[in-house]
Amino acid sequence: MRYWVLLLAASVLCMVLASGPDASADWPMFQGTLDHSGFYNGTLPRDNTTMWSYETGLWILSAPAYADGVVYAVGYDYHVHAIDARNGEVIWKTPLDWIIVLSSPAVDLDHNQLYVASLNKLYALNLTTGDIVWEFRNQKNFMETGWPEVGSPAVYNDHVYFGSVDGYLYKIPAIDPNGDGVMTLSEINSDGWYFRSGGVLPDSEGVFYTPVTVAVRPLDTDLVLAATALEGGTNPGKLYAVDDSDGSLVWSYEFGTQTPIINVTPIPGTGSHSGSGPSYDLNAGSNGIVWCPNGDKLYALDLSNGGEIYVKTANDWIMGQSPAWDEHNVYVGDDAGYLTAYDKETGAKAWELYLGGPIRTSPVYDAEGYMYTAWNDLTNRVGVVRCINLTNRITVWELPLEGYVISSFGIGDNVIYVGEADFNDPPFYSAIHSIGHGDLTVDLQVAQVMAKGLREGDAGHIVARIVNDGTTSAFDVKVRFYRGDPDAGGSLIGTAVMPRTRPGTSTPAVLEWAPTASGDLDIYVVVDPDNEIDEELEGNNKGSGTVSVVSGGTSPTSEIVSITPSDVVQDGKTVIHFVGSSDDPDGTVEAHRWTSNIDGFLYSGEEFNLSADQLSMGAHLIRYQVRDDDGLWSDNDTALLIVRPEADDDWLRSGHDVRNTGYSTSPTVPAATIEWSRPIGDSYDAGVIASPVVVDGITYYVDFNTTYALNATDGSLIWSYTDSVMYTQAATPAVDPVHGVIAVSGYNLTVLDLDDGSLIWRKTLGSYEFAGPLIDGDRLYIHSRGDVNITCFNLTTGAEMWNFKVAGGDLYSSPSIGFDRLFVTSYSTDDDNENYYALYALSLTDGTMDWRWRLGDGSIGGVGVPFFGAALSIASPTVFTYQGTDYVVVGDINGKVYAFDPDGEQPRDAIDSDGSGPDPFAGAADDGSPIWERALDEDLIASTSYHDGRIYVITWLGRLYCLDAT
Repeated sequence: MRYWVLLLAASVLCMVLASGPDASADWPMFQGTLDHSGFYNGTLPRDNTTMWSYETGLWILSAPAYADGVVYAVGYDYHVHAIDARNGEVIWKTPLDWIIVLSSPAVDLDHNQLYVASLNKLYALNLTTGDIVWEFRNQKNFMETGWPEVGSPAVYNDHVYFGSVDGYLYKIPAIDPNGDGVMTLSEINSDGWYFRSGGVLPDSEGVFYTPVTVAVRPLDTDLVLAATALEGGTNPGKLYAVDDSDGSLVWSYEFGTQTPIINVTPIPGTGSHSGSGPSYDLNAGSNGIVWCPNGDKLYALDLSNGGEIYVKTANDWIMGQSPAWDEHNVYVGDDAGYLTAYDKETGAKAWELYLGGPIRTSPVYDAEGYMYTAWNDLTNRVGVVRCINLTNRITVWELPLEGYVISSFGIGDNVIYVGEADFNDPPFYSAIHSIGHGDLTVDLQVAQVMAKGLREGDAGHIVARIVNDGTTSAFDVKVRFYRGDPDAGGSLIGTAVMPRTRPGTSTPAVLEWAPTASGDLDIYVVVDPDNEIDEELEGNNKGSGTVSVVSGGTSPTSEIVSITPSDVVQDGKTVIHFVGSSDDPDGTVEAHRWTSNIDGFLYSGEEFNLSADQLSMGAHLIRYQVRDDDGLWSDNDTALLIVRPEADDDWLRSGHDVRNTGYSTSPTVPAATIEWSRPIGDSYDAGVIASPVVVDGITYYVDFNTTYALNATDGSLIWSYTDSVMYTQAATPAVDPVHGVIAVSGYNLTVLDLDDGSLIWRKTLGSYEFAGPLIDGDRLYIHSRGDVNITCFNLTTGAEMWNFKVAGGDLYSSPSIGFDRLFVTSYSTDDDNENYYALYALSLTDGTMDWRWRLGDGSIGGVGVPFFGAALSIASPTVFTYQGTDYVVVGDINGKVYAFDPDGEQPRDAIDSDGSGPDPFAGAADDGSPIWERALDEDLIASTSYHDGRIYVITWLGRLYCLDAT
C-alpha cells in the first residue's frame, strides 16, 4: 500500500498568552494555541516509531487537531474524520458538500463542537456524533471566488473566528441563536461582527486569502490579526489588526507588491496551493511583536501599532506555515529547504540548517528543546519528518513517508500526528500517521476515596480520585470498589470506568452504590485491577478510605394499577381514570407523585381523573412514585398513555395517511388566493420533488438537503435541519405527532424531533430515494433503490426489524398499509429486457411476501421512462373498505387501474423469482384475477386517492377520473 503526505497550513487562527508559550495535552487547532508559537508543553517522540496509520481516501492538506483522545482530520476526500488516538480506528466520519477541504479543524470542547471550513461554508459539527450542528455560508459562492475555503478557524471566548475567501473576517457565536442550523449575517451582527479585509476586489484579479491570528491583550483591547493576499493579480497583501469588541480597524500594514502570500507554487507533481499566517509574542519587543511571512520575506511588526521592526529575506518563498518562536528566536522554513532561526528582537540570523528540500510545515518544539518539522525530497518525491536537537542542531531522527509533506502537525499526549498525500501513483491513497515514543509512561494511583449522604438501602455515590503521574494519558481505565481489603477477603461493590486520565492530573471515578449496612465502612479501591494498562509502577494501584452510612428503613413500593382508557383522542369528552397502589412494610406512605415525560407533574394522590384535553398530544410515559415516613422514595412504576389529535385534519405524509387515501376532513379553500410564499432553497438550480405535509398548524417541507418547519398561517420559519450530503430528502416526509418525530428520506433516512428539528437517528440508504417513508405505530417503513430493499425500522431507536428484497428492478413509490399487510409497487426488468411493474403484499410482522402480481410494462407512449415516471411517485397503492369489501387499488404506467383482494387470492407464482413469468391474465381463473381493472385513455404516473366509494386518479396529460369503487 502506498501512502502520501500533504501538510498544509493555509489560512489559520492563533492566540498568544501573556505569560509566554504554554500548551496542554491537547492540540485543538492549527499550531495548538492561538499565538501559533508552536510550543508543546510535554515531551515529543525521541524516535520515529509509527504507532498506527489511518487511510482517509485522498490527500490530507491541513493539520490535524487533537482533543480528549481523538484526532480530527480533513482532506481532499471531502470528509471530516474522527479517529481514536489509541488505535487509529475511525469513530465517525462526515461528508462536507463533496468538495476538498483545505482548512485545519478547530476543537471547541466547551460547546462540544468541531469547526471546519469547506467550499464557501463554515461548519460546526458535534464532536461526539459528527452531525452538523450549524453552517455559515460566506457572501460569495464558490463560482465567484473559484476557491474553496482555506481559512482555518480559531476558538476564543464562546466565538469562532474565521477568515474567508470572500475577503471578510468573521467573529461568529459558537451557539446558533435561532437553533435552526443556519448561521446568518444578522445573527453574527447581534453577537459578533464581520470585517472587510480591503477594498472591492475585481473578480478578474483572484480572491482574498485570509490567515487569521486572534491576540489576547490583557492591558489593552483584544486584537484579531488577519493577513490577506491575492493568488495572482497586482494588489498588495496586508496585515490587519481588528478590535475584537466591535470589528473596527486598529491598524494595517501593507507588505508591498512583491511575491504575495498565496502562490500557485506546486511541489513537482502536485499543484498544491499553500499559504502562510502570522504568529506573535505579546512579551517581545516594547509592545509585543507579530511575525508574518509574505513571499520570501519575514516581517516583524509592533503588535500595538503595526510599525515595522525588521524585514528579513529568506532563501526562497516561505509557504504554508506560521513561524514558531521561543524565548530567544523565531523559526521559519523556506522552499529552498532551509530552517532558519532569527533573533526575535533584532532579526539577526542566529543559525540556518539545510534539511534537503522545500519546507511547507510549521515547526513545533517541546519542553525539552527538541524541534520537529518536515521537508520534501524532490528526487524521490517523498516527504521526510525530522526531529532536531535545538541545542546543537543535530538530527535525532528522520521518518520518510511516501508522499509530499505540505501541511503542519497535530499533537496530543506527547504523540505527533501527520497527514500525507502521495502524488506518485494512482489511486492516490492518503493517511494520517501517529508517531509516538517507545518510552511513554502511565502511573496510576488512588489519591482519595470519599462519599457524602449515603443512606442504608438508598442509592448514592462513592468517588475515588485517580492520579496519573505518567507522561501520557490512559484511556478506559477500570476502577474496582470493595467493602474491605480485597486481599483480605473484602467483597466487590462494583466497577467504574474512566474514559481518560491525563498525565499529571487527578480524575474522579464515580460508582453508584446502595449500602446494605450502616456505620463507618472501609472502602478499598483498585485501579487497573486486571493490569490491562502498561504502567511505569504497578505496585501503587490500591487505596482506601472510610465512608459513613446512616441507617434507614425499607423503601416503599408503588404500582400503576390502571390507566383507563390508555389510548384517547384529545377532546373535552374523554375522561382518563388513573389508579395507583402503594405499600410501606415498615411504616406509612406519606406522599404520592404522578408525572408525565411530556407534561411533567400530574397529581399528588393515589387515584384521580383527567380530561383528555388537559394533556398534550403524544406518547406519554406515565410515572408513579411514593415516599414513606422515613423519607425514602419508591422506584418509579411506568405505563404508556397515547393522546391522539381530536380530528383527522392533518396531512401526515404523501397520500395523507398510511392507506394512501388522499382524503382529509379539513374544509376546502374558498378561493385560490396566495396567503404567503417562501423560496425553497437558494443554492441549487433545480425543482423540488417532495410535497409539503401539514400537522397541527405547522407546514413541513424539504428542498434537496434541508428540512423546514414553517408556521402554516404566515410561513415564518420555526426550525430547519440541513443534511450533510447534497441531494437528499427529495421525497415527501412523514410526520408522527404521537411520537413527536418527522422522517425524511433521500440519500439518508433521517428522523428528527418535531419540536426543534434536532437529529434523533439517521441511516445511509446508499442512493437517492424518491419514495417517502411511512410511519405506522412504532415502526417506520422505507424503500431503498440502492439495494432494492423494503426495510422496517424501529421508529424510536432506528434498529432494523426486517427487510424484504424485491426481485430485480427498482423501488420508487411509497408503500401503503392495511389489513395487516404492507403493499408496495416496484419497477423491474425481466430476462427479455422488458420493463414491468409489480404489486407486492408483505406481512407487517416479518416482511415475508404473502403475494404479488405483475402489472403492465414500463413505458409511456411506447418509450420506457421508468425513472421519470417513478420520480413522480408512480403507483402507490390505496387501501380501503367499501360496502363490506376490502380493496387494494393501484394504477400502472400503461393507463390501467386495478382493484385487488388484499387477502391475496392471486397466485403466488404470477411472477418468477427473477421477475419473468407467464402473462398473469392468460387463462387465469376468476379467483386469480383482480376484482376489476379499468383501462383509461391516457398513461398514469400518479397515485390513486379514495373517499366514500369513489376512486380518483389523474393521468399523464392532466385528465382527472372518478371511478366507482365496485
